[in-house]
Amino acid sequence: MTMTAPRLSAAIAFNVYDIPTVYLAKGTWVTCYSKYDTGWEMVGPFSTARHVARWWPKLVRTVGRTGFDAAWRDSKGLMWFTHGDDLVQYDPQKLNVYTDKTLSGTIGSLPEGFNKGVDAAFNTSQRVYLFKGKKYCSAKNNVAGEARDLGVLNSVDAAMVADGTVYLFSGDSCYTATVDDKKATVTVDADSKTKITDIWPAAPLGTPTLDLYYHNAQLIRVRTDLDITTYESGNPGKITAKCVPLENDLSSPEPPNFRFYATSDNRRAYVPDPGTKALSALDLTADKPPVVWSQALGTFVRPASAVEWDSVWAVTVDNQNARSITGVRIKNGQPKPESKPFTNALGQAITVSPDSSKVYVSSTPTGNDFAISPVDTQTLTPGDPIDKGTRRPLDLAITPDGNKLYAVYEDKPKRKVRRITLGETPKGDDVAQGGGLLDIVVTPDGAAALATQSTDPSLIVIDTATDSPTTIPLKFGQQQAKSAVAVTVEPNSRYACVLDPSETPSIWVVDVAGKFVAGVIPLDPGGRSNAVAAAPRWS
Repeated sequence: MTMTAPRLSAAIAFNVYDIPTVYLAKGTWVTCYSKYDTGWEMVGPFSTARHVARWWPKLVRTVGRTGFDAAWRDSKGLMWFTHGDDLVQYDPQKLNVYTDKTLSGTIGSLPEGFNKGVDAAFNTSQRVYLFKGKKYCSAKNNVAGEARDLGVLNSVDAAMVADGTVYLFSGDSCYTATVDDKKATVTVDADSKTKITDIWPAAPLGTPTLDLYYHNAQLIRVRTDLDITTYESGNPGKITAKCVPLENDLSSPEPPNFRFYATSDNRRAYVPDPGTKALSALDLTADKPPVVWSQALGTFVRPASAVEWDSVWAVTVDNQNARSITGVRIKNGQPKPESKPFTNALGQAITVSPDSSKVYVSSTPTGNDFAISPVDTQTLTPGDPIDKGTRRPLDLAITPDGNKLYAVYEDKPKRKVRRITLGETPKGDDVAQGGGLLDIVVTPDGAAALATQSTDPSLIVIDTATDSPTTIPLKFGQQQAKSAVAVTVEPNSRYACVLDPSETPSIWVVDVAGKFVAGVIPLDPGGRSNAVAAAPRWS
């Protein structure tokens, strides 16, 4: 894969609670900064870009897939994003998204070349300034003026007005500029060239590619060249990857029998350790990741994480076989455990609502019945069980809007995937079936639920809008998977990665939108893994 030159794709700035705030974008990835007395500081606990949907969830299926070429916020507080000639309008107060506009249809008299898309934009109180190549124009009252030559810059990748200063970005540098709204001119200030990262550290200039992790007697990092800049990456061609064992101090050589996680900044892995019956945090930035902390929790029954790993939830079992629901909130990098008895909990199936307010856990409310119990994460109190029946839930996943649960159920002759619509009166329906259904996840954009099928190795893709399933056999050329036990999805929702832990282990990369196998990554043999995790890496 050819790495692109370091550059931004867009920028936008405005005040948040009277604090100057900047968003720098590369494809669908955005880094946010706020300005304080000490300068610009990154917002949030992570040191790299986050997917655009983490900042503006309602944009997940628009610019959350394509990225955006330019953006600005008008005097009414509305945000505008361009991608080619497409124009997306977002009202952050009402959370409404409008996609029925085009740039050329909204701003009249655009100069030649500008009507097919622009490279950058910013707005003042009077005008919107648009950039294309080394030219720019301005629009007032949605009517554009003539194109002008920018002079010293051959191109502008992104532009914004932040804390009263106009910034133009080109390559890995930024420049300040002076704007004359009366003359509709932009003049690059002399001697203003500065490295972008000197002002905004860790700005998303490079190319995000995908790291995968699996546990094979020790934690293994699979460093791939799979470009995840946007959802629309196209056919990746041959995927190259390198398996790198990460020596660590986990006590057990055996892999966990349940999920582990990597944070979205690729700095931490959270791994259940069967040897110590503890949850351990590993520092992924080190060649030999040390255990940052380890929290004993008793016997695990499949832990689940909340968004961005600010907490983890699990059903635990002590030596007297007493069951509890346990939450570990991560504050200032350290674990803060809470626990409360929950005698009916099973815990093979567990997931967390997107707002972290509820944990959904498989349970046995009465007799031989099975159900799913919602647990309030503040009080650790179970609510009324839902979807009662005689079938045992094996795995759970929830949509990003929190409205639907997808569950894999034990059943004969074949296991079932069931969709449960949440609300005052939850309602469930079977939507797919298959032999050896095991793992289920929902894509970050909420468009699909993905279930692995181990006995006939495949990935079942369920459209969450229609509940229609599509089975994708894990075959690629002459290769055929022997099993499929776990699946993870990269943040753009384009690629799913399915783990085959057979004697010739591999990870199968599936294009979710195109519904085809895009490639196979061979893994180092030996040991056995039942889980796979993914995180972006920045070049």
